[in-house]
Amino acid sequence: METLSKLERQAEIPSVYDEMFCRFGEDNTPFIRKYLAQALYEKARYFGHLAEKENSLAAYALALYDELLQKFGNETDTEIKQKVAKAMNRKGFVLSYLVDREEDAIKVYDACIQKFGNETDIAIKQTVAEAMRYKSIVLSGNFCREQFLEELYRSV
Repeated sequence: METLSKLERQAEIPSVYDEMFCRFGEDNTPFIRKYLAQALYEKARYFGHLAEKENSLAAYALALYDELLQKFGNETDTEIKQKVAKAMNRKGFVLSYLVDREEDAIKVYDACIQKFGNETDIAIKQTVAEAMRYKSIVLSGNFCREQFLEELYRSV
């Protein structure tokens, strides 16, 4: 997908992910599941980025994050759990900063902390710490949207 982005063909990215799900969506092979989780995460993230400029896309981004959480929320594979945790954080961002649903965002951050708070994987622990930080930012109401965005994108 990075190649399409570098070629300034970003608009093709969602269709590549859709094709992946059409071809492999029912495949339960572990490495395919990892690719599917990654694809759904990236597609949701893509529309989340677009929603920053076109707010009407926020609902679609939220639906994609919900789909990821439903399909992969109970996986035991560490890489997939990493994507699920990150998806929860990004869903919290969309809820709080793009659709002004701060209480729902706090619930998502709490769910991430609850679900992954005892994980030993360093990437998941980092994501839990980020969820705690983002929750505190939302609770404080004293946030700078641009600074938060910069922080969120660094944590990809």
